[in-house]
Amino acid sequence: PPSVSGSDPSWSSSSSSFPTALDRAFARWLTASGGRFSPSGVYSHVEGGGRGIFAKDQDVSNGDEVFSVPLDAALVVPSPRAGATINRLASETDPEWALAALLIRETALGDASPHAPFLAILRAHPPRGAHP
Repeated sequence: PPSVSGSDPSWSSSSSSFPTALDRAFARWLTASGGRFSPSGVYSHVEGGGRGIFAKDQDVSNGDEVFSVPLDAALVVPSPRAGATINRLASETDPEWALAALLIRETALGDASPHAPFLAILRAHPPRGAHP
């Protein structure tokens, strides 16, 4: 696929099926949410089916931005998006369990979740070692 400029990512892969429709939807969602793909970064297929952001054909200094995600687009706890019950779970028990609860709730919302494209890419390409 051709490289694209601006807030769209550059794409790199040895896989002919990359980028997928889910990858493109994720990139559109991220940029619409205020995220940025730097010209010094490339969104890539990783051996084994994962995805990643890497520096490409130029020197990148410590502190250079290759990718950014605004806090409003992140699923974090505590947060206004999480709500009172999940925030209380985070403060009274374990933040990781609270984040899991938030992911379950957002996944259950399906396309109604503002994070639907991100969740779709997570389901399609879980991190290594994750259980399906």
